[in-house]
Amino acid sequence: MDQAFDTHAVYRKLQDSDMPERQADAIVEVMSDTMGTLVTNEKLTTELDLRFGKAKEDFIQLKGDFVSLKESLIELKSEMNERFTKLEAKLETDIAKSQRLMIATILGSSLTIVAMQFAALLVFLRPLLGE
Repeated sequence: MDQAFDTHAVYRKLQDSDMPERQADAIVEVMSDTMGTLVTNEKLTTELDLRFGKAKEDFIQLKGDFVSLKESLIELKSEMNERFTKLEAKLETDIAKSQRLMIATILGSSLTIVAMQFAALLVFLRPLLGE
């Protein structure tokens, strides 16, 4: 709490030390004006508590926001992992289907080539066989 500045007591002390009245009045007036602008330890502590208290509240809110963000990111990671797992399974299925189709196509083509070679061989061998 601010201590009251006793201008009269200061004035008396200055007068008792043989200071001229006008000079004592001027000193007391300057001191009185100055005392109104001085910051006491209590004022400073109160102001700092208010400001740091607000900053602390802001940091607590920010921490809550980060916790929420972290939870959202964990949930998003889980969803993405699930999607990738499903996509990986679908790709494996599609690859297996493509491989079976390629094998069937190659076998079909091979059989067709063998059949054509056999037919060509028969065409050339018929005259030799006498048919």
